[in-house]
Amino acid sequence: MRIDGPPITPTEVSIPNGENDLAGFLFLPESDTPVPCLVDNHGSQLPPGTADLSHPQTAAFFLSLGYAYLFLHRAGYGNSSGTLLAQDVTAPRGTPDHDRQMAGRLKRENGDVIAALDCLTAQPKIAADRIAVMGSSLGGIHTLLALARDKRWRCGLNFSGGAS
Repeated sequence: MRIDGPPITPTEVSIPNGENDLAGFLFLPESDTPVPCLVDNHGSQLPPGTADLSHPQTAAFFLSLGYAYLFLHRAGYGNSSGTLLAQDVTAPRGTPDHDRQMAGRLKRENGDVIAALDCLTAQPKIAADRIAVMGSSLGGIHTLLALARDKRWRCGLNFSGGAS
């Protein structure tokens, strides 16, 4: 698929969530009315200090459909403050301690996804009743957790959700 047109540039947004300041990259289509929005959850491989905007072609695709697109850096990833996953989950895989640590981390990280939803519903350029969520790998897990946690989501797409 090829999308023609001028280069697209996101606005870097800051989303507060507790003690963390979350970074996000919001792409907005031109519109005189509020637009639907898609929140894209990254996987576990987004090293701290990287300004990953996700795949620009993903944003371009959704913009071509008239959707806004938010690529959120959850706490401890990319440009967001917070502890690394490896610092919170130290126990060996397959142990009860690992499962407890991972469940706690997932709950905290998923709060970041809900904080993004809260932020978007307050934006006048976003149609608050038309916000969807998607993700792959660890982001796919967060997509399912976010859908179960908050009924404001319009829909969700989980692809290649992690099995750990």
